[in-house]
Amino acid sequence: MNYQTSQSKGDRFMKGWQTLFSKSQQTGKKPFPKDRFFSPEELEFLDTTQSELSLLEKWALQLGKWARDKSETSNFPQVKWQAGRFSTWVDNIEEIDSKNKQIERFRQLKANGYVLPSAYESMIEDKLGKDLVGMFFKQGHGNKERICTVDAYIGGNSARESHIAYSTFLSPSTQPELHEIPLARFQQLIQSKELVQLTPEEAKSWVKGRELVEAARKDFMALQKDIGKTYPLNFGGDFPAVSRKQIFSQFLQKNITPLSWSLNAKDDMKVNFYVNDRWEKVQQLDITPLNAHQHMELLRVVKTQLESDNLNAHLEKLMSCLGNKIGDSILFTPNSPGGIQTTDDHADGVLLSNTGKLSAFKKPKNVEIPLNTDDLKLIKEGLIKEGVTKIALLQSKSPEETEQLAQLTKELTMILGSKQAFNQHLSHVLSSPEPSQKEFKEASKEDHVNDQQEVALMKDYVQSMKDANNPFSGDMMLLPDETEIKTLFQEQEMLEDDYERNVSSMDLKARNQMEVQIQKSVDHYEKKLSSLIGDYFSQEKLQQKKNAPENEEKVYMSSEDGFFEPLKGRWHTEEHLHTQAYSQYGKLIADRLSLQVTYPELPWIKSNAALPQGINGDKFDSKTSLLLSILTEKEGYEVPIYMTLDDIKRENLKVDISKEGFCLSDGKTLQTVYNIEQTNFSMEHPQKWEQLRKSCKVSASKQTSVIGMLTEKGKYPAQVIFDGRKGLVSYSAKEDAIHLAPHQLFESEDDYMRDLSIGLVRSTRKEAAKLTRYEHLVKEELLAHMGGAMIGQRCKFDVKGLDYNKYWKDLLKQDPGFTKHALTSAEHAVNIIFQYVEKANQAESPDKGIDLRTSTPIDMDVDGNGIIESQENMAADTKQGENEQAHDHKEDTMLPHTSKSKCSR
Repeated sequence: MNYQTSQSKGDRFMKGWQTLFSKSQQTGKKPFPKDRFFSPEELEFLDTTQSELSLLEKWALQLGKWARDKSETSNFPQVKWQAGRFSTWVDNIEEIDSKNKQIERFRQLKANGYVLPSAYESMIEDKLGKDLVGMFFKQGHGNKERICTVDAYIGGNSARESHIAYSTFLSPSTQPELHEIPLARFQQLIQSKELVQLTPEEAKSWVKGRELVEAARKDFMALQKDIGKTYPLNFGGDFPAVSRKQIFSQFLQKNITPLSWSLNAKDDMKVNFYVNDRWEKVQQLDITPLNAHQHMELLRVVKTQLESDNLNAHLEKLMSCLGNKIGDSILFTPNSPGGIQTTDDHADGVLLSNTGKLSAFKKPKNVEIPLNTDDLKLIKEGLIKEGVTKIALLQSKSPEETEQLAQLTKELTMILGSKQAFNQHLSHVLSSPEPSQKEFKEASKEDHVNDQQEVALMKDYVQSMKDANNPFSGDMMLLPDETEIKTLFQEQEMLEDDYERNVSSMDLKARNQMEVQIQKSVDHYEKKLSSLIGDYFSQEKLQQKKNAPENEEKVYMSSEDGFFEPLKGRWHTEEHLHTQAYSQYGKLIADRLSLQVTYPELPWIKSNAALPQGINGDKFDSKTSLLLSILTEKEGYEVPIYMTLDDIKRENLKVDISKEGFCLSDGKTLQTVYNIEQTNFSMEHPQKWEQLRKSCKVSASKQTSVIGMLTEKGKYPAQVIFDGRKGLVSYSAKEDAIHLAPHQLFESEDDYMRDLSIGLVRSTRKEAAKLTRYEHLVKEELLAHMGGAMIGQRCKFDVKGLDYNKYWKDLLKQDPGFTKHALTSAEHAVNIIFQYVEKANQAESPDKGIDLRTSTPIDMDVDGNGIIESQENMAADTKQGENEQAHDHKEDTMLPHTSKSKCSR
């Protein structure tokens, strides 16, 4: 921010308000200057006359001289004063006063006693209010001093005066208190010195402090998120004695040694430590999002230890799945000819001891390779690659899922963090030649040429292989007799037996020579065996390709195969899965809002898009329909038809594993749905698929009249008054009236219907409309927009965004509870509105109707406040307000055609 600019804005603000509210100036009786044309001759006269000029004449002369100098001529141009704005001509091009210049002229006119029209008064007020945004003030003294930051200016209308929204802080680390007061009252606080503007240096220091606190808070929240992603889940641990280090605590101003850390149920962190060398006296620090900036050095140490613990846990899991148990240790020998890469070399084998130590060694003498953290990360990547390759080979060898395949798939999915990440690794392997077969052939090209008969004799051995990714996992007794491979195997065994019998009597030189001879024999045998098995797989695959139909582009799996039961524990409870679902909804809507900022013409939902539905034509409720429509467009689906797991099983379909399902929650039950394009429906039922595609391309006609009729007297409880401003529809709870701009002021029917819909949604929340805190107003604004989008979707008109508030995006992404409340409350409001639509519709024609399968009957107490909805706005305010807070979070609707089941991951 330019702090000098901010300071000058504050000076102009003070002068502007003195002008606007000075009592002596309110008594001025000069009429506002009428439109006037200044000819070149008149300007020449004004330039030479000795008479005192009026303010308007001075401005006209100044503007004329400026235009004359810019045109580099000796003659004055014409100058025009019209509709409160000056203009002139430079080189035959009209130059018009900017809006800021115009407002400054209005301010000077007012200061000189002219009476301004109300529209011009509002322009001055808006300019002064907007100039305040971003400024910093001090309020109070000593321990009670607060810093105030001006967040927003909220323009007024005929029903409500202009307001200023601002936040107050006791310190950079405290949570802000949100306030909203009239603009005039805010000016009084400034004039009375209750609010004092910060100097540029003070403002810069404050902003820097807040940025440090916010950055630390984000780092702390990111660390909590990393903790939630650990596998196995790790909510605390010790700092190993061998790696403990002293660090300097800025908060304590002492050297401390961290001992352990833990994350408690409230997501606050506790760190145990001792000071200097006093290990017998253990102390504890509590770290929260608000004080994280004071303990950044501790958080960095915890993050490093967490990453180390998680890496070691992943290596242990991978070794357990891939390696062979040897006593209390686990040994894994990679099948890739190049082994597993390390930073400076490669490992031909990896050993995990019973103490948890991981070692790597290299052939031929099995020399241990020193490992650092970067080496461990590379070994983890190598083990993941080996595991995914093994899965691909197991799947190609047998279509039936084995226990080993299921376990390996599950562990790799958890280690990689998501099914999507696992699918990407698997797709990469499947899209290239099978690694083991390719490597087998490449390893044998130089030394071995195998005839087809020799390859065919390997059938029994290949079928005995326990690991399709390991050519040496078969029964050696099944190697075909009287063949080269059998001879090589026997030679290798004889050399090894000879070495074991005589090694104790050999000198160092003889032992080394024997080891080299054995290694050559082993290499020769392994290359030959690899080449035979590679050729065998190649012939088998070639035969399969001849007999198999053309490969499908997508990878499918049955609905049971691709998903696991949710894990138990704090992060995978039923309640947490509901929270995850609404967190997903919040991010989905926030992303849509971000797009609307970039593309202002982009509506919430395109009106010509077909409504989402089930495979049998079942309709979704308004909330679910809105979410699935946004999802459909985001993912690029052509057909907005969604299927449950039961639907998929009933149709005997398979699911595309490249994308996950979408979890639907109503706060009580969970249901995962998949777009029909995620299944092989189009291949199983091509004719029906084409019918569905065509039906989704047929656009339904607009039904704006069903909402428009509610503006007629007697058809809706709240009165609609056409005295508002375009794009600024408001609702007055006191008047029980919607203030809407006249229809003719809108460029399109859709924009008019958007404003009307938002106003109608607000009118259903009469008690909420009486609350004036800034935070509450922002939430209600988003809720009204959601409701408007639901109405637009049902009535087939575009609902484009109005004002975009960054607070919306933060709320949606950070607070799943708010997302749930906003969606269910918006849907509740929309249901009430369509009850009145139905009632008005039936009054006009008993035979006319609209599909209200998601609505509640008109004479029911929908929100549980003791008043039926048809009489809600006619009831006493005290009665209606009693349960306002209580029912805000209970406005849940049931999902259509759902059963109580857990959400698949």
